[in-house]
Amino acid sequence: MRPCGALGVVAVATLAAGSATIAHVQPRLAAAAHDTGGRDELFLLPRPEALKALTLGWDAAAVDVLWATLLVEYGKHWSSRRDFDLVPRYADAILALEPTFAPLYHHIDTLLAYRPLHATEGDVRLARAYLERGTRERPDDAQLWATYAQFLAFVAPPFLHDAAERAAFRKAGAEALARAAEPPDHAKGAP
Repeated sequence: MRPCGALGVVAVATLAAGSATIAHVQPRLAAAAHDTGGRDELFLLPRPEALKALTLGWDAAAVDVLWATLLVEYGKHWSSRRDFDLVPRYADAILALEPTFAPLYHHIDTLLAYRPLHATEGDVRLARAYLERGTRERPDDAQLWATYAQFLAFVAPPFLHDAAERAAFRKAGAEALARAAEPPDHAKGAP
């Protein structure tokens, strides 16, 4: 065999320098790649007011896509044990396009109060606000009134720290349950 010479020494030195650089940089790159999954999500939709114009009249299709995306993202975050705080953004976008969208109202309490990792008092208050909006938009939806009543009476109180507020939620829940049991206005003979 021939001696390596100067070219061989340069090749070995380059290989050693490259290996050292990789050994130095790789742990930081691996950590950055791992942390990317835990960063805040991007919500790439315009404000709800502008979304209506963007759909070009295909509101129902856009609502279906948004609803499906919301459910998939919620499930992905649960399975990877990551926080998901974009529910209100999706809900606002959906309701800007279809204010009476029943599936959102029927499940918003779960999406907010049982979001991955933790929910807060603010989350249950926000869920209540969405449910109240739903009862105004869909006043004859007995199932929605029952969902609203159960949320107020049973789901929300454990999240609230103030005893008086818990009692007020439960009282409002009982009133909503009574409303859920009433027949719709058109069934009572109202014009």
